[in-house]
Amino acid sequence: TPLEVSSLGPDTLGLSLNNNLHIVQLSRSASGAKYTNNKNVVFWNKGDDAILSINSGRYHCNLLK
Repeated sequence: TPLEVSSLGPDTLGLSLNNNLHIVQLSRSASGAKYTNNKNVVFWNKGDDAILSINSGRYHCNLLK
């Protein structure tokens, strides 16, 4: 399932997955960039790899070039 990530501002991303748009904000992370919202969505990325967690589902993502 393709995940589309778009920048909506300096600290905000839009994540489009399965015809659902999730808006997440930059939050504190020890390593990489972590974005969260108050609806159990977490997007963490470092380099070309990322992990998306939505409720109890977890997706491992890779950048397509």
